[in-house]
Amino acid sequence: MTAFVGYYDQRSGYAASLENQVGVGFRCIRLNYGFNEDGTTTPKGGGGYLDNEHDRILARWGYKPRGYWNMNLEPGISFADVKARKPDVVACLRSRVQLIKTNPRWTKDSPIFVSFHHEQSVDTHTLYEPGDPNYDNQPSGGKPEDYAGAFKVFHDICAEENTLRSQGGAIMLCFVPTAGQFLPIDKLATWKQAWHVDKIAPDPKLYQYAGCDFYTRPSRPTSADLDYVNAFARKVGKKFIIGELGIQNDVDQGAYINEVRTRLKSYGDKAGGCNAACFTFKADAGNQIEPEAMDEFKALMNDPFFQRTL
Repeated sequence: MTAFVGYYDQRSGYAASLENQVGVGFRCIRLNYGFNEDGTTTPKGGGGYLDNEHDRILARWGYKPRGYWNMNLEPGISFADVKARKPDVVACLRSRVQLIKTNPRWTKDSPIFVSFHHEQSVDTHTLYEPGDPNYDNQPSGGKPEDYAGAFKVFHDICAEENTLRSQGGAIMLCFVPTAGQFLPIDKLATWKQAWHVDKIAPDPKLYQYAGCDFYTRPSRPTSADLDYVNAFARKVGKKFIIGELGIQNDVDQGAYINEVRTRLKSYGDKAGGCNAACFTFKADAGNQIEPEAMDEFKALMNDPFFQRTL
C-alpha cells in the first residue's frame, strides 16, 4: 500500500535505500511528469524510472508493485482545450495513454493509478515570479468550470484505447485535488471556493479512486483533514489514495506518522478507505524522514495494513 514518491529524490537507488532501512518493499511507485513531456526529461523523473523500479521490486521482493502516474497538463494546454477535444491536444493525451497500453508491465492484474492533473487549484505562475525555478513547476490548467469536462474527455480517450481496467486494461483513473479542497467551503479563501471538490468533481462513474495530496502545514499540524477526504470518498462510493503525503521536519514526524497510520487504518479497506499512501521524500522541502522518526516509519511500513496487495 505504501509508496515511494520522488520529486528531486525520484532517482535511481533512493527507494531501494529506504527499503533497506525498513526491511520491506514499497507496494507502489509514483512517477511525476506531464502529458506532453517525452518521457526522457529530468528533473521530473521521466524516462525509465517507473519501469526500472517496477523491475527492481519484482526481482527483489517477488511481487509487482502498482504504478502511480501523475499526468499534469503542461503550459500551452488547458482544461478548455481538452474539453473542446482540440486535435493536437487529443493526440498528445492519446500518446500518453498508449505509453501505458504498450508497456507489458501494466495489465489488468498489475494496474496503474493515473491522475489527471492533480492539485487543480495550484498555480505556480501566481506564486512565483518569471525566472524563478518554480515558476513553471505547476501552472494552472485553466478554469474550475472546465475541469470536469476535461476529465471526461481524458476518460473517453482511455476508453477508446480500451485501457480502462473495467475493459481489461491497466488504467485506474483517479481524481486527486489538494486536501484543502475537501474542507467545508466556508473554511476556504474566497478564490479557492471555486475549486472546492463539490464544484469541480467529475461524474464518479468516470474514475475509480478519489484522492488528495496532503502536506503538513503550521496551520494544520494533524491528520484530521483526511477525515474530509474520507467523507467525500464514502459519499461517491470510492476508495481514495494519497498521491503525495509530505511530512515536513518542522513537526514531530514520529508522532505525525503514527497519527496517519492510526487514522488510515480506522477508515478500513472498503469505500472511504485509503488504498495507497504515497510518502513524499523531497529533500529541498524538508520532507525527508528524520532519523529519530525512522522507527515509526519502519513500523508503519511493516504494518500488514500498509503491506497488503492493492
